[in-house]
Amino acid sequence: MQRASRPGYEAAVRYLIAARNLAGRCGRETEFSEFVMRLRAAHPGKKVLQQLLDRADLHAHN
Repeated sequence: MQRASRPGYEAAVRYLIAARNLAGRCGRETEFSEFVMRLRAAHPGKKVLQQLLDRADLHAHN
């Protein structure tokens, strides 16, 4: 998340979707949800990133 670019954010979101799916299969949804919450809190000013996370339904409640 250090490089602020739409293609970089889009790639990161694809990895996060895969990680969410894996976390779900392993019963670790809570840990993943906490990670997403920390990620969002660490980058509040990155509006494009936040929008892409929203579109992918990557919220702290997942």
